[in-house]
Amino acid sequence: MQAGNPPTPPAAPVGPASRRPTVPSNPPTDQDIVTAMNYLQHTHFEAKLGHINVRHFIEALHYFQELTWYRMNHELVAANNVPQWAQNMRNTLAQRITAARQVTQNKLHALQQSSTTISRIAAKAYNGAQGHGGGAHRYAVVAFVDGSLPTDARNGPLPGLYGVEDIIGLSAAELHTYLVNYGFNPAPNGNLPQGLPERRRALRDSIGARVYI
Repeated sequence: MQAGNPPTPPAAPVGPASRRPTVPSNPPTDQDIVTAMNYLQHTHFEAKLGHINVRHFIEALHYFQELTWYRMNHELVAANNVPQWAQNMRNTLAQRITAARQVTQNKLHALQQSSTTISRIAAKAYNGAQGHGGGAHRYAVVAFVDGSLPTDARNGPLPGLYGVEDIIGLSAAELHTYLVNYGFNPAPNGNLPQGLPERRRALRDSIGARVYI
């Protein structure tokens, strides 16, 4: 059994799906579960329309699953003063719930990794056909290797890269942060380029742009 606090609602995406659930009660109420379900359905709808990154839907799904698990676990823990046979049944049920939760978490992790890979490939392919970007040909945002978006509040946020001018306009610190989150190693023997021109070209390649800088 596990005690503590229920899970924290996921960070709300910026835009149409900003209906972030409030922090649930402890233990979660029926309304908390319904709110989590509604948020899950809303992010699923917005993700299908392409308004938000699929990562936000996966986070909403994970939150709903964790909140439901916490509620069920809490009810099992609260079942005191029961006969031994009932305690044995309770413990068996708790073990099965925990095992099912772990399976779901593994599947969600695999889904998130797969969706991140696909979205990165698609965004880079799109950017490669947009020339210098900007205006009607603005670049798509390429997710970092961990699946988060550079323009999300949780990351700063960093300035969006919608054209070559945006890459050139980054500060040295912003450029460094972008490249590290795209997988470049800043260690002394790492692969992070040293000069600003080289870093700008590395960032260009990281988002799939095919223009001279």
